[in-house]
Amino acid sequence: KRCSTLTRISISAGRWMNKIFCGVSRKHLQKYLDEFCFRWNHIEASSSIYDSVFHICTTTSASTYRSITNAVPGVSSDFNFGTVSYSA
Repeated sequence: KRCSTLTRISISAGRWMNKIFCGVSRKHLQKYLDEFCFRWNHIEASSSIYDSVFHICTTTSASTYRSITNAVPGVSSDFNFGTVSYSA
């Protein structure tokens, strides 16, 4: 049961990223997954996503592009989760 739940969530994340963003690069993958988890948790908790976003925006400092991408030198790859295929 646990594996089926994880599989369902990973398939949902892949579909969401492909539908909304037409795939994502490895450089930004973790942040997109973080956003998906944030949204998933709010759906599961039935709480207001707007209240949470407002609270986060008013209580945290701004992020730089470098801190968001956490770039790894020499690593560049685009992912497409629709068919669980990616180019490396």
